[in-house]
Amino acid sequence: MMGLAKEYSGKRVIDGLSPDVEKGEIFLSQLPWALKMVLYLLPLTHCSMCLRAAALGDSFPWWSLLAMSAFLLAFSLGSMAVLRRSV
Repeated sequence: MMGLAKEYSGKRVIDGLSPDVEKGEIFLSQLPWALKMVLYLLPLTHCSMCLRAAALGDSFPWWSLLAMSAFLLAFSLGSMAVLRRSV
């Protein structure tokens, strides 16, 4: 893995992608506003943001960690409610 990371304008790049492409910034900037909001309602978006920040050494998106905690709470309460009904 060490050979895959390179320096590009002071930032690490993996597999030759520019930092903008690597972070998904180009992809998200091309989407309509409504679709961006739908993507931010999915837990995978927040998980990806946290993993990218940790891997690239960027500032950590604490609000994404908070969003993932909210998803964890909602899914846990929902699954406990379903299990109580089935027993």
